Amino acid sequence: MKKSIILAMVVAALACGPAWAYDEGPVMGPYSAIPGLTAVQQCQLTVAGKVMDPAEGAVLQENNVVMIPLRKVAEQLGYTVTWDPDDQSVRVEMNIAYIIVKPGEDWYERIGTIKKVNLNHIFQYGAGPVNVNGTMYVPAQLFEAFYNSVTITPQAVTITPASTD
Repeated sequence: MKKSIILAMVVAALACGPAWAYDEGPVMGPYSAIPGLTAVQQCQLTVAGKVMDPAEGAVLQENNVVMIPLRKVAEQLGYTVTWDPDDQSVRVEMNIAYIIVKPGEDWYERIGTIKKVNLNHIFQYGAGPVNVNGTMYVPAQLFEAFYNSVTITPQAVTITPASTD
């Protein structure tokens, strides 16, 4: 009888142990080393209908600007992403326009044309791109410059591609 009680207590302790260690938040990484940059816990990033894995790039916030991983999002939308190691910039290109992104510069210039219509425009979002452990983070609103719909709530960032109809 004594052995049964002890065994039941051990099994109960083992079953409850993982519950104490459970953390609902995604694995984020050491973002605290960058002043003003924090991880947004429990924020789901959905791009073109696909929920992105937080381990591949979390949703961050710099001041009041929501930041998302540039390459993962751009590639999910079908854009070409090119890294320039000389000036640490990233070129994001779609069929009618491109943007060159440089860390620390809150200056995003879209360059392009469609049927003789000049699409050139300068955007500022209140935060420059940030390189975190080799991943470039940009304001989520940057993807509006490529004519996508961007919706931001405390629980989710959703990017819906522009309709090609």
